[in-house]
Amino acid sequence: MRPADLTESALGFARREPVRWLSPRELWHTAIKLVISEMFGAYADKRELQGTFDQPLLACRPEADELWLDFVADLGDGFDATYTIAWLLAHDKLEVEPANGNGKGNGGTVTLPRSALLLMGGDEVYPTASTREYEDRTKGPYRAALPEPTGPGEDSPVLLALPGNHDWYDGLTSFLRVFCQGRAIGGWQTSQPRSYFAVRLPQRGWLVGVDIQLGGYVDEPQLRFFAEQVRPRLRPGDGVVVATGKPSWVDTATDPDAFGTLDYLQRHLLGDSGAQVRLWVSGDSHHYVRYAERDGSRQMVTCGLGGAYLSATHGMPASLEVPPARSRARERSESLTMDLADTAYPDQETSRRLGRQVWGIPWRNTGLAGLATALQGGLLVLLVAALALTTRLPPVAALRTGDVGDVLGLGLRIGLVVAAAVAVDVAFALVRGRRPFVARPPVTLAVAEVVLALVLLAGLAAVPLPGGVVGLVVAMAALAAAAVVAGIAGVELFAAWLLVHHDLPVARGWIFSGRGIEDHKGFLRMHIGRDGTLTVHPVVVDRVCRTWKATPDAEPSAAWIAPVGEPPVPRLAEPPFRIPRNGPRDATRSVPRRERR
Repeated sequence: MRPADLTESALGFARREPVRWLSPRELWHTAIKLVISEMFGAYADKRELQGTFDQPLLACRPEADELWLDFVADLGDGFDATYTIAWLLAHDKLEVEPANGNGKGNGGTVTLPRSALLLMGGDEVYPTASTREYEDRTKGPYRAALPEPTGPGEDSPVLLALPGNHDWYDGLTSFLRVFCQGRAIGGWQTSQPRSYFAVRLPQRGWLVGVDIQLGGYVDEPQLRFFAEQVRPRLRPGDGVVVATGKPSWVDTATDPDAFGTLDYLQRHLLGDSGAQVRLWVSGDSHHYVRYAERDGSRQMVTCGLGGAYLSATHGMPASLEVPPARSRARERSESLTMDLADTAYPDQETSRRLGRQVWGIPWRNTGLAGLATALQGGLLVLLVAALALTTRLPPVAALRTGDVGDVLGLGLRIGLVVAAAVAVDVAFALVRGRRPFVARPPVTLAVAEVVLALVLLAGLAAVPLPGGVVGLVVAMAALAAAAVVAGIAGVELFAAWLLVHHDLPVARGWIFSGRGIEDHKGFLRMHIGRDGTLTVHPVVVDRVCRTWKATPDAEPSAAWIAPVGEPPVPRLAEPPFRIPRNGPRDATRSVPRRERR
């Protein structure tokens, strides 16, 4: 029965707001889940338990002449963004504006048929996995977008899913129940029994989904499955697409061993079969970025635009060596040089502009101002206690009778202590050849917050307060008021610090997660042609829909929920790029350690 309205009781799920990532409550809740998953993940690895489940080799129309398939990742956040993408994925035919070399629409449309396979590439729910979160943020929106397959007797599109770190925060329990028990989600049919899989595709193509848990090693049952079920069936010239939960190739710019696990899997999977991995694809970072092989056709693509907050694209490495020659692995595949493609989404100019819009962050994240008030209040209490020590008066008396000069004296003493600590830190840094701790940007933020508290304390000292019992009450009230003022000023100081350091990776992460930008979303629609060529269409929407209506009188297969007014306009982020089934050389040849330069 189709829902008559958009209430939770009619839909069967709640349309959830986007996660407020810098909200203290959310930070605390997520931190606890992260600690638990890190502590117990290695001792209760669900991948080891999955080794007891039957895992057949999957197939998606392997005898067909061609096939369309989709990749979407980092979904299951706010309803508007998640459902906009689900609604587009569910269309029988999608009319997409083409792109010119700058990634902008240039008129006309390109027709893309709906895909026979949908791969969710990680982080299918936010902020942490649970039955309720999956139902409200993922299953409900996707079921509403495609209640059932179009037309009588039509095969349901296949739905496969890889877990990301957020899916692992409950030990993968909810993920296995949602995606690995053969249940349909609306018109999409799940079929995988484990959190990893291999799928035979047309024209000697393969899709391999790898579960890397929380960045750890690939487990032995998973390796055994690929070795027994996939490697014996690979033939020279076969083309393989590998999907993983994290774009480890990008991390090789700072960590030479970041790609080690995936490289080991690649060599273990392909062996001497003559097949090649033509495309590595992942989400995790919420943008579209592509690296192309220099003097070759292989590609490494990050596309995490399925619904979560937008991530920055400026600051990406211009080129990568994958795997790096400086890797500590005893053996590695032959290194590829991968160059950053000209087109990213959002483009770097837009990314920088968005990264400078910081002033609303404290007020979007509920509780951040309260946390700043509590921290500044505690800091003021500590400073009042220190002022009492320097003036040799009780704390309340020091606050009532102290003056600006006393506070300046306290500030000087604190400055001398800090200067001594800086000198010691710099000396140790020079001896050990490391970066001084005080040179790290978070230290500057802490110092700025202390200076702010000293300024507020000086303001309190400048105001004469009465004595006696009334004076005590007034002093406490004045201190509380100063804490509130300091808290408000403190969150804006935090925003100013973000603006100053907006090009640093840590600040970029806080800015974009704190802003929670819902617009600029997308997915990959891929086509395997008759000659085995894989053509990738990066589909994006610049603005998601925010106003919806129920469609109780529509056809059974039509979406339950439709946009009000102008629907989202999909376009290509860049012209489609093509990857031939097999390339000119084999990148999986092992390079012993002694051969490296």
